[in-house]
Amino acid sequence: MKEAQAAWMSASENEKNTYWNFVQSAARNVQSAERMRDFLMGKARSMMAPQLSHEKLVEKLELVLHNEALIMQAFLDRYTLTPVSHYSSETDWWILELRHYYRTTDCLILQQLFPDDFRARPWWLKQTNWNSIFPAVGERIIPKRGYTFIENELGIKINEPRNGLLLLRHLEHAFQDGDWVLIPEEKSNGAVKFKIYVSQELKQEIVRYKHNDDQDEGPVRVHKEGKLQPLTFAKLHEHEVWICPPPFLRALFLKARMAWKKHQADEEPLPDPNKFAKMFTDSCDNWNQFMVAKMYNSVGQMDSA
Repeated sequence: MKEAQAAWMSASENEKNTYWNFVQSAARNVQSAERMRDFLMGKARSMMAPQLSHEKLVEKLELVLHNEALIMQAFLDRYTLTPVSHYSSETDWWILELRHYYRTTDCLILQQLFPDDFRARPWWLKQTNWNSIFPAVGERIIPKRGYTFIENELGIKINEPRNGLLLLRHLEHAFQDGDWVLIPEEKSNGAVKFKIYVSQELKQEIVRYKHNDDQDEGPVRVHKEGKLQPLTFAKLHEHEVWICPPPFLRALFLKARMAWKKHQADEEPLPDPNKFAKMFTDSCDNWNQFMVAKMYNSVGQMDSA
């Protein structure tokens, strides 16, 4: 906490906002650790109590179940991500790693939903060095700056290509902002099928080739009713895509939770990934090593008891 505050105090004006996010994250970590300490101390004291009656035992079990749920929430709060307020340019080695891992240079979403539009080449494409109508960039799902503790504690390797996605720049920015998410539905032959959920505000926005860029090549146009028309984010909502090989499901879970928390107050909020825990579990080979699973299991066992 002190290190985060010191870094914020010494940061330049341009970086103040970024380092303030680190301070807030550190504060949440301290609160989470305090709740965990208090719970464990209380549980240790209860184990030293004399023989309990049946009624008292039931009461204790109910209290522990309630506390387990609180601790699970505190645990998740420790790994809460914040929406990205700036976008860094991907390095050559990183984008090459992603292209090699996913075996494509194109946007993983748009190339599946609109395969016929690869044939529709806009006139300006020849003036760029793009080899696709849906060129992809790649940022990290778990950001590189400020989240190395997640790598150390949850085993999500930040610099592995599984911690990245190949997306059109505008889709990438909206994903990092927490305005749309990928929720797993099933796994088959090493691939995972995801459903796309878009926030209500973003649905009205037109997908552009270079979002927040001085050289804007205009909107993405896809075939509809026999002609090319601008693509809105609403047309992506609740569509399904297969990604093979898949990215880190644990990273997507944390990203989806960030987006859900951001849009909780919306009239049509993004889905709570906690309600899709089994889908994440079934789609992730390493989920049982992810401590969230242990928390779910313990809560379920207490509920059964």
